[in-house]
Amino acid sequence: MRKRLLLIVVFCLLATLGAGPATARADTPSPDVANGNITGLPQADINQIGVEVRRVFNIFFAVCGFVAAGFIAWNAVNLGRKDPRARQEAMAGLGYSIIGAILLFGTWFIVSLAAGFWNSGG
Repeated sequence: MRKRLLLIVVFCLLATLGAGPATARADTPSPDVANGNITGLPQADINQIGVEVRRVFNIFFAVCGFVAAGFIAWNAVNLGRKDPRARQEAMAGLGYSIIGAILLFGTWFIVSLAAGFWNSGG
């Protein structure tokens, strides 16, 4: 079970790393924390940063959601086995999969709420 969890975590991290920004810049922007400005980037590029971050989070949560749904389905199918030990493992795996899906949804909700506050300036 730990190998599966490690595989899921590694897969989700690799999926998000591959979904980087579409364009790379040669110049390095310098943030001005006191005034809330990012010098070196036009305003359109600053707005694009938020769009790219949201896109990366959406891809990450979509991949994790598909993985969680796959584990729920896999463990539900394994509940039909005749071996009592396999059924017990499938029941435990199903419980962990459902808990993981609930945690994933809660994390998505909190990140979406924070992104909404960030975009509205509040």
